[in-house]
Parts: sequence; structure tokens; C-alpha cells
Amino acid sequence: MKSIMGIVAITFVIALASCRAVTGERDKISVIMSEPASQIRRMLENGAETAAVEYNMDISFVYWDHETAPYEFALENIGFDTKAIIFSGAADSYFSDAISSAKKSGVYVVIINGGSNDSFADAVINSDNYAAGEKAASEALKLEGARLLIGVVSSGGMLESERLCMRGFRDRALEDSRVSLYPANSENMDAEQLLDACPDLDAIAAFSERDTIAMGMRIKEIDRGDILAIGVDSGAESIVMLETGALDALVVQNPFAEGYLGVETVANLIRGGKEVARDLITEAVIATRDNMFDEDMQKILFLLDEPI
Repeated sequence: MKSIMGIVAITFVIALASCRAVTGERDKISVIMSEPASQIRRMLENGAETAAVEYNMDISFVYWDHETAPYEFALENIGFDTKAIIFSGAADSYFSDAISSAKKSGVYVVIINGGSNDSFADAVINSDNYAAGEKAASEALKLEGARLLIGVVSSGGMLESERLCMRGFRDRALEDSRVSLYPANSENMDAEQLLDACPDLDAIAAFSERDTIAMGMRIKEIDRGDILAIGVDSGAESIVMLETGALDALVVQNPFAEGYLGVETVANLIRGGKEVARDLITEAVIATRDNMFDEDMQKILFLLDEPI
């Protein structure tokens, strides 16, 4: 096995088959992404590219295929002139040796929505999932009425981020004395089960892409557009459901802002002169049919160069 100590400086550069670059004149940075190609990934890339232009950075994107061993992948993509690495989509969980070597070599490390290896990072950017759930509940609480019955979709197998979102929703909703939640505990019920078991719902909320789409499809199937449906997603299918009325609101994280903030943070680390907080939080926003085509919301919901 090749010795990590032999790495003088670790950086990731444009891979022949899997990189795009925005050329600049000065500082080179690389973004290591492990998530599959998706609209959300492209939004993060757009945000990073926008910041790279504004801060005059040379940015490259490297996509790990999960097939090549992380250590070997690192060696194959090492250069000697990159100043910082941004890890996105929990890639940091797999590249612990590379991150450690990067830090020893003086390379800055920023992690966006990382996994379990952020202790070496100079800055960590995460979404506040609990607050996202609170925002979703606040949207439901706009409903009028002396009593509100709200369904909470949970199909099981939820990620921790999704559970945090659901917890924020439940806590905020129960602050309102009008609210009863169904099911009252944290029992797992998918959208179809919940809508069939409790037809008197005033609102229903889901906290994952899978459950959001299933909820919208079921509402359309049974023609229950009278139920306020709130989901958590910014994928193309959910956005179409929002526009056509199967869903009424989407709590959307802001990958454009995450990408932009990642590069902005790196620029400040490299060039100094500004204090950089280690832990940075991006806030979710609420997309509705009324605001989904507003200029700021379009940057979050839609790719600027691709149709839905």
C-alpha cells in the first residue's frame, strides 16, 4: 500500500472523464462529490460556480463513483497547486486518510452536509433540519379553524436528517392548542395508509423525497386537494406536483446557497482578512404556488440552464 506520508500536498484536480472547471487566474480549489447526479447536485454546483466567478477562483468538480477505493481515487487525482478541498454529500466519510493528509499539507478543508469525519475540517456547512420542520409546521398553522387535525407521514427507514425535520414539525405544531397530530405518537404510517385511515385531515406533512412524492400521488388519486399537503423536496417531480396542486408547499433546502457559501468560505480562508466561523448553517425556505416563480425562489427550485 502506498504511504500517505509520501503525499507532499493533497489536492483534487480535473479528472479526465468526470470534471468540469470554471477557470480563474489565482487560487485553485476542488469540490469532491459522492452523491449521484441530480438536480440538487447541479444546484450546488451552480452556487459554487457563481461564487468562484465572483471570488476569482479556479474551481474543479470531481465525482467519486463509489467503485474506486477512496485512497486510490485520491492518489489518482492529486495535484500540487490546489489550495482547498470542499467535500459534499458525505464524501468526507470515506476519505479520512485524504483529509488528514490534506490538513498536514496545509490544504484547507470545508465540508458541506457531511458524514462522520468533520473533525479535521476548517469549516462545516450544514442544513438546520429541525428548523426546516418548524417552518413546515408554521405553514400548516396558517390554516384557520378552531381545531386542526394534521397527519404526519413516516414510512420507516428515515434518515437522521429527516427525523430531525419531523421532530421540529411535531414540536412546533403542538405548541398550537388547536392541533391534534395523527398518529399521535411516532408510529410509522406511509401516506396511503394515513390518508385512508384518517379522511378528516386538515393537513398532512411528509419529510423525505420518497414520502413527499407518494403523498402527492395519493392525494391526486383520491382527489383530496382540500387537504393542505406539505412536503420536503426540490426534485422535479415534487415541483410539478406543487405547480399542479397535488402539493401545496415544499420545505426546500438551499443547495445553491450551500455551494456558494462553500466557495466563499474557502476564499476567506485562503486569503485571510476575515474571521471564518467553523460551523455554518443554511436555512430552508418554503416554496408555494404563489412564490415558486419569484426570482430568488427560481435559483433554488430550477436549474438556470436546464428545464425541469
